[in-house]
Amino acid sequence: MFEKSAETGLEYVKSIDVDRLLAPSYEMHGLEAPNGAERYGGWERKSANNWTSSGGDETYTLAGHSLGHWMSAAAVLWRETGDEEVREMLDYAVDKLDELQETTGSGYIGGCEEETFLKCFAGDSNWANGYWVPWYGVHKIYQGLLDAYDYTENTKAFTVLKRFADWAAEGTAGLSDPQMQSVLNVEYGGMNEIFARMYEITGDGEYLSTAVRFTHNSVLDPLTDGRDELTGLHANTQIPKIVGAAEIYEQDPENHAGYKTAAENFWHFVNDDRGYVIGGNSIAEHFETEGAETLGIKTCESCNTYNMMRLTEHLFDWEHDSAYMDWYEKALYNHILGQQDPDTGAKMYFVSLLQGHHRVYEVKDESWWCCTGTGMENPGRYTRTAYYEDGDGLYVNLYMPGSYTWEEKGLAFNVETEYPYSDKVKITVTGGTADADIKLRAPGWLEDEMTVSAHGEVYTSGGGEYLTVSGTWTEGDVIDITIPMQIRVYESRTEGQIAYEYGPVVLAAELGSVEGVSGVEEYISNETRIDSVTADVPYIVTGGADPKSLVSAVDTSKLTFRIDGEYVSDGNDVTLKPFYEIHHSFHSVYWNLDNGGDEYEKWLNDITVDKVEPDGQQDEIGHGLESKDSHQGSFAGGGTTYFFRDAFGSADAYFSYSMEVDGAAQNYLFVRYWGSDVPFKDSGVDYTRDFDIYIDGEHLASQQINNNDPGSPYDVFYTIPREYTDGKEAVSVKFAVKDDRTCAGGILQMRTTSSDGEEPELPSSVTAETKEGAVVFGSAYDENCGCDMYIALYDNEGSLVGLEKNMASGEFAVQSGTYRLKAFFWEGMKPKYDSVGFDGLIVE
Repeated sequence: MFEKSAETGLEYVKSIDVDRLLAPSYEMHGLEAPNGAERYGGWERKSANNWTSSGGDETYTLAGHSLGHWMSAAAVLWRETGDEEVREMLDYAVDKLDELQETTGSGYIGGCEEETFLKCFAGDSNWANGYWVPWYGVHKIYQGLLDAYDYTENTKAFTVLKRFADWAAEGTAGLSDPQMQSVLNVEYGGMNEIFARMYEITGDGEYLSTAVRFTHNSVLDPLTDGRDELTGLHANTQIPKIVGAAEIYEQDPENHAGYKTAAENFWHFVNDDRGYVIGGNSIAEHFETEGAETLGIKTCESCNTYNMMRLTEHLFDWEHDSAYMDWYEKALYNHILGQQDPDTGAKMYFVSLLQGHHRVYEVKDESWWCCTGTGMENPGRYTRTAYYEDGDGLYVNLYMPGSYTWEEKGLAFNVETEYPYSDKVKITVTGGTADADIKLRAPGWLEDEMTVSAHGEVYTSGGGEYLTVSGTWTEGDVIDITIPMQIRVYESRTEGQIAYEYGPVVLAAELGSVEGVSGVEEYISNETRIDSVTADVPYIVTGGADPKSLVSAVDTSKLTFRIDGEYVSDGNDVTLKPFYEIHHSFHSVYWNLDNGGDEYEKWLNDITVDKVEPDGQQDEIGHGLESKDSHQGSFAGGGTTYFFRDAFGSADAYFSYSMEVDGAAQNYLFVRYWGSDVPFKDSGVDYTRDFDIYIDGEHLASQQINNNDPGSPYDVFYTIPREYTDGKEAVSVKFAVKDDRTCAGGILQMRTTSSDGEEPELPSSVTAETKEGAVVFGSAYDENCGCDMYIALYDNEGSLVGLEKNMASGEFAVQSGTYRLKAFFWEGMKPKYDSVGFDGLIVE
């Protein structure tokens, strides 16, 4: 299956027009692209994801990064397949970059304007204003040239790389250490790794010094000290920094032993405390609170896993711990293999683990995300850690069919297996004679012993180690391996939630095709506009039994299993299969035990038209963030990490987003606030949270936040007048202060919603005609769970006009008219009411 996936990946890479990828680098010097090519769209277009999206001249930002990724992909695919066409394409790209340097006399070949870097070199603290992440973008070209040199021995690639590296080293040399550390607050990819490798290749100590200067102390120092301060950080900003630090340690271990400690601690902080069952990490691109495992449509950014696998290779190089390769195998099979559409080669940004959601792919040639780039590289990297040579030992890390030559020993091997669809592996020596230790990974997930037969002997291992078979090996020798697999239960760090595994494979349920389902978009170009439509997902009824015992095998040769409908909340059988096989279908990897989970959030997802979270990154950029005197950050509350945005400090402070709407239906604005937010003091000024909300400049509502729901998110729906949205695809939603003593927000999340979602079953309702200023009130409890109570208010036409959460007691006013009031618990238990109703009219 890896071979077929690699073939698909190769054809994808060969289908790319290299001239179009080269275009941004040429245009930055005022030159026409080779053959008059027009640059690609998406993140390669002019003004791609520019922070200053409010208009004006186009600026060049992340363009050019895809050229670097493509070069890396071409290099590793040539090494893997020997395909000469892709080698010729790569050589052409290198030649054109060399010509560009010769023509301009400059080492700079990036895809965004050199001006921003010249400001950086001059010590301008505002050097990145108007740009996104310039160093990140050019790092990919550095890496692509380095990979072309490493894997195809293209010496011209190194010549081009050295000129480019010298441009950066000389440019940053005049910055003080504090200035340089300030530069590193903006995502810079793995620039420290590039310069560490330059030192390795040339022996020039200036490159090593530059590598160290490109290492972010505020991130590395806590890790060296064993402190986990990752919560709320943008995940893939940090991982390449750590990979680079690992490379510096390898080049200069005596002076940088702390980087080794930092890398090891980081690996465990991420994978042990923030990882998901498929091996990925992050939600909405950020590290969440230690010990959390929140599901969502933006779980497991693919770049993160790619880079964590690169880091794992370093750690395994230092210590041959089988646990590193256990994780590597998990990530490879369950995240990376499924990140590519098996039919088209289209890549995925996130792998959604939201129960009942689906995979979302790029629109080829119109997306060019970061994960498009690493996704191009992945197929050429599938087998890179399958074997590892160390003196007299050969470590067999991954059980894949194919051949391998151990040149140092003169031994050749052939591996026959259908693993993981079979537990049998046969390794045959096909050439050579030598004394050697063959070290076979016994996975840590074994529940029965792995057995190995070789040289007439039988060896066993209980797992979590390398089983060593020593001796003289000669042509015709055979090693027979049996790796027993069983159903295992993965216990999520979210209580009452599990997943199922079999051997190295994560199992999931296929919940119906997404084809033709209203609101579903499988292929998108804007990674921030992912639909949240989900299928209904039943929960598992254990009856006190071990969840493992509820699963029976259907066909282990196809890795299919069944949970009988007797143990499923909707009474229907659930079929489980490898998650990486499920494409173009709704799916569920995680399962709730004995309860249906958060039906409220599912309902929100079902009616959502668009959604933005103030992440300080792509989600806000993609929603056209504009602001004045606005602030973004994160905090932990109740074991969850929340991002927020507010605005204060002037009489015209504000922030706004562009939000999609349904121009042919009633729309609502949903805003999630933090219920404990209160007035505050900043720089000696007292601020209240009293602000206005506007839709395309029209006043929608005024809002006050003052301890509305202590300790919890506080959700409010606003009805958007039809005339604000009719015939439109998107509107501007603006949060503005009332004066210079007020604060707008903060908001934790915002959605535009329609009334098309299936209304949940609400156990109690009452209809009443009210007068102006009538009060809706509530006070209720449930003796079984103390669950949250909700009050939903509908007008005479059935449109939702208000929703209040957590109204253990509370009230809100309504205008005159006829309304229907519903009070309910989402957990579905029968509530007991002290009083719920309009003025004196009680819901029974």
